[in-house]
Amino acid sequence: MKITENTILVLCLMAMIGMMMIYFVVWTPTPASQTIRYDCGMAEWYPDTPIAIKEQCRQRYKKVA
Repeated sequence: MKITENTILVLCLMAMIGMMMIYFVVWTPTPASQTIRYDCGMAEWYPDTPIAIKEQCRQRYKKVA
């Protein structure tokens, strides 16, 4: 098999495209989620739950009961 300049060029381009795909899929950081979710089942006894969240959970449970 004779390796020509076109073959080398095509292989180099394929390698560059492959490396760019790996970079964008693996190493590109994903944005952090800005949504904070609280579990109302833990809200009453968990010390780091804000008071406003505890009150909203209490109101939600009053509607259900």
